[in-house]
Amino acid sequence: MLSRNQRIIESPWTTLGCGALGGFLGTRAMEPVTTLLYEHEDEADKRREEELRKEPPFQTLAGRLLELVGVEPSEDRKKKLGMMVHWGYGIGWGVLYAFLRKRVPRLRMALGLPFGILFSIVGDEVMNTVMGLTAPPKAWPIDAHVRGLVGHVTYAAVAEGTCRAVEAACSRA
Repeated sequence: MLSRNQRIIESPWTTLGCGALGGFLGTRAMEPVTTLLYEHEDEADKRREEELRKEPPFQTLAGRLLELVGVEPSEDRKKKLGMMVHWGYGIGWGVLYAFLRKRVPRLRMALGLPFGILFSIVGDEVMNTVMGLTAPPKAWPIDAHVRGLVGHVTYAAVAEGTCRAVEAACSRA
């Protein structure tokens, strides 16, 4: 029989909350890391990226969603909905991670490094391309791929750290 604290830790509601918080914090942590890396990239690579990326992928998706429901995709609407898509995406991956880390313990190794790598490949490289939100991976400078990988590994480390902190707090409650 599980103790009260162990039942709290094992509760799907705790996992959901931990994942949502980890996803929020992980998304928040990615921005300064990727911004710092971008600031130190080669100027020619930056120009190439600007040519390829007309707008952030989440704004492109927001525009498509607005059109789908028959709403004019103005720049303001795309930016507002795009931010909701961006944060919802980050939080959703955090929830997925929180549930997966319990079933596939190897994903938590090295503060979630395996998950961060998978998230970068699936979320950035595959999904954006398949959905037509960005140019194919081969079109981008290597710096963009490295920055994305480091950002997603940062996300995973923060999500894993959040889950560990919540579990530790619950075990002491």
